[in-house]
Amino acid sequence: MWPGLPSVIIRFVCHVPTGMVGIIGLNLYNLVHDLDIYDVLPNGKSFLQGLHLVGTVGTATFAWNFVMFAASNFTKGFLLATIGFIDLGLSAALILGITWQSQFLPRSYASCKDAVDWRNGTDGRNLFVEVTKANLETVIPPHKSCRSFVQNWAVGIAVIILYLVCGLLNVILGFAYVEARDSFLHPAADYSDCCSCYIPTRWISRPISILFCNTKLGARFALRYLSKCLQAVRRTSNEKFQTSPAKDEDLTEKSALALISAKVTDNWHYVDIVELSPTPIEQFGTNFELEKLRKYTCEGISKDKCRVCKIQICNSCSTLGPVWESQPYRHMTICKPCCTKCFYTSYCRIDRERRHKRTDHRATCKVAHGNIKFAQRPNDAIQGRLCRLCEVKTPEQRQEILDTQDRLELQREARDHLACSRCNERLSSNGPRWWVCAYCDVECHDHIHPPWALGV
Repeated sequence: MWPGLPSVIIRFVCHVPTGMVGIIGLNLYNLVHDLDIYDVLPNGKSFLQGLHLVGTVGTATFAWNFVMFAASNFTKGFLLATIGFIDLGLSAALILGITWQSQFLPRSYASCKDAVDWRNGTDGRNLFVEVTKANLETVIPPHKSCRSFVQNWAVGIAVIILYLVCGLLNVILGFAYVEARDSFLHPAADYSDCCSCYIPTRWISRPISILFCNTKLGARFALRYLSKCLQAVRRTSNEKFQTSPAKDEDLTEKSALALISAKVTDNWHYVDIVELSPTPIEQFGTNFELEKLRKYTCEGISKDKCRVCKIQICNSCSTLGPVWESQPYRHMTICKPCCTKCFYTSYCRIDRERRHKRTDHRATCKVAHGNIKFAQRPNDAIQGRLCRLCEVKTPEQRQEILDTQDRLELQREARDHLACSRCNERLSSNGPRWWVCAYCDVECHDHIHPPWALGV
């Protein structure tokens, strides 16, 4: 094995994050460096210097990483050690820039909710508000610009850790190769003996083992937290602006007519009102005028809701039919919320008795696999009450509507003020959401769960 191979692997892993830190860092610096607010902000000048340093050094590191990715595998000895020292120097510069930024920036997305009040200047001005005012062409809300700075800061920390490991490995392996090559005690020593010749194995393995045992919990949590941040950013960027549906005069007129009819007639059912409406049954709950008619329909009869489309039904206007559980419904009933503290201490830790902790669902768990069609699991069918409209639909159409409704219900439930399933403490209204499978006692990684609660 070539001494530079570990360096090549690490450089491959951190290449894209390094480019993000450098290029995005420079873009953020160019966005804010002309503002005349840093004299009045607490640690404002340090923050600006750190932003410029991280952007410049990050871009240089990105170019250096690209060149060394191809060259490191063919270097050894003093040349490899020199490359390691350069890696450590770049890491030191990034550490300095990140430290300067941390003197001003919030440490998490949760604090960005109150970005308009974050460390205001002595004259009352706010950095993120000034950024919004200075970029009227592309309006960036203060909380979003705050998240951009925090995200770049967090990715920078991950890049620093990887580059420190890369630099230390290059220095150790480089000098170990030289010592093994020039050793009089082992004239025929090859690279497989270099580490044991230069530094006894126990001198390296023991500290590394102690360090690993004490940091693996934090490292595992940091990786999962970073994953949640990236999922939240991706979901936020993919959100489309939704406008309220235009008011339909014909629909309003029909609602009024239906209301009059409902008041004077005893045998109206809610499904009759739905049939009068041009609104798709999947979106019927958004029409609040028609929703008011619930109390006037199915009078004198026990009321329920359709298992598929959720509209109001009664025994007279519904029938029993087979309904299959949806995958969102399984997640909703099996996966439980967990606070950050309990997740950190209970689900990141390796079980000392088994020497490892299961990280995925059991094969028999109902949420272990992707969406399961009704035809593949006929035994899961249950008898549920269906309205007349859903009764005439095919099983495939029913399942599609049910998946959509249960997915929306799961999203609504996640936005509620939930409590931790372990300590019963109320979860923060702004922060990561950890979901634990109650059956398997592991974190559920399915993207159907919202990764972050943004001001619910």
